[in-house]
Amino acid sequence: MKILFISHEASITGAPLYLLHLCKHLKVETDWQLYFLLKSDGPLSTEFSKVGTTFFYNTQTSDNLFTKIANRLQKFSFFRKTRHRLLKNRIRSLKLDLIYSNTATNGNIIAFLADLNIKIITHVHELEGSINYYGKQNLQLVKKYSKAFVSTSKSVTAYLEYNLGINTDKILRLNCTPIHNLPENIDKASLKLSLGIPDNAFIVGTSGTVQWRKGWDLFIRLAQNVNHLDKERDFYFVWVGKFIDTNLIKLIENELIITNLKERVFFIGERINPMQHYALFDTFCLMSREEAFGIVAIECALFGIPINCFDAAEGLCDFIKNDAGFIIPNLDTYEMAKAIVILANEKEIYKRMGDNARDRVLKEYNVPIQLDKFCHFAKSILFIEN
Repeated sequence: MKILFISHEASITGAPLYLLHLCKHLKVETDWQLYFLLKSDGPLSTEFSKVGTTFFYNTQTSDNLFTKIANRLQKFSFFRKTRHRLLKNRIRSLKLDLIYSNTATNGNIIAFLADLNIKIITHVHELEGSINYYGKQNLQLVKKYSKAFVSTSKSVTAYLEYNLGINTDKILRLNCTPIHNLPENIDKASLKLSLGIPDNAFIVGTSGTVQWRKGWDLFIRLAQNVNHLDKERDFYFVWVGKFIDTNLIKLIENELIITNLKERVFFIGERINPMQHYALFDTFCLMSREEAFGIVAIECALFGIPINCFDAAEGLCDFIKNDAGFIIPNLDTYEMAKAIVILANEKEIYKRMGDNARDRVLKEYNVPIQLDKFCHFAKSILFIEN
């Protein structure tokens, strides 16, 4: 089978990393020929090109003189249309069997490719709020040109069924899988020292792009609540993830000064090997106001630590159930703080929940099972009539 995978970007974030991870396994486990169309360039572009031939819908960022000239010409409609026409002809020549669009944000690209008459699967990682952010036109194009859908969680499946009217037999529920392998020989003491965290600290960790939807403000409020509830234990809070709005850096610094948390809460930015820092966490808290799942949570679960989230992260709630961490209603950071204090002080509860989290990843969220489901579904789509 020849399949083109579309990624909305090549950033070191959940959806692109998930796609890259999936395709690395597909390359090893199948004889499929894999191609990629990246909407924009980014730090993962080179990694995608190692797995399969990679094209760019928009121009690349490069110091190469030819690329710089092409980028400038792209500003003119004639050159942009010419470039896209050549791109489409190149993709047509591949004689593809299937197109897989990773995320519900690629409406303009799948519309661009629609006249190739190749069946399109869209993998929806987002919930309604995020989908609406990209506008009605994008959503209409995704619905019009997608022959089938892959869903990340029950709530995404419900959205596809009830809001978009998609038939159940055209939706595959696919569990997320860990993207990174567990690191070996981590020097935790040195990492803690570099952050200014003492050895005996209880570290509450999270990860994601630093933005309002991901709950950076809730993370600071959580730290306040925890330190108010338990003044005996040494609690520290670490956020791994990049700032997309540099104005937030100063704002967060000011918040930490005002709340007297500058020496307790650390936003450490994007890391090339984030698992090394996840290994420091004693528990993981997903702070998102809305999240279809949160792949990083199951990566942290591999370390045998309890996982916590708000009930807005419905997919992760399915993972946690009632025995792998705590599910907190209504974005209530005080209730989450109470849960953290319990985990820090009740060793039996902590170990039981951490063990359950790790075991559930290994048994239900492993790559072979999800890869097999995806391959069967992709093949079945080929036989759906247009």
